[in-house]
Amino acid sequence: MIPLPKPRGFWDYALFALVMTSMLMFLFWLEASGAVGWADVALASATAVLFVLAIILARRGEKAKWIAQPNWLAYLLVPVGAFVLMFGAIYADAYVLHRGDISYSRFRHDMAFAVVLTAWMLWSSRRSLHRKRRLL
Repeated sequence: MIPLPKPRGFWDYALFALVMTSMLMFLFWLEASGAVGWADVALASATAVLFVLAIILARRGEKAKWIAQPNWLAYLLVPVGAFVLMFGAIYADAYVLHRGDISYSRFRHDMAFAVVLTAWMLWSSRRSLHRKRRLL
């Protein structure tokens, strides 16, 4: 996993949620054929808060074995979980608020992108996993 600084309090998480909401709004704006509105903002905010709560719950026990000594499954599940949350929010926005924007070709393109990106992340994390095994 990437060594990130430990959040110190409410404002660190609030800033992350604000950045996440802004990023989701940008993605909603890119994917929507019409204008984005307050309902899109509410969905992006709810997704960002859900993501922050998931991070808080996952980091609750910093001494957990999957954080201290991650294996290949942790390297796989963390990026896949983040992709599922991001793509799920984009598709939920498209399905609920912008019905005409979902097509089979878009779904196929997004699935291919997610598979390639996950494979790349696993391939790049493979070196650090082998390096940690040699040190143990």
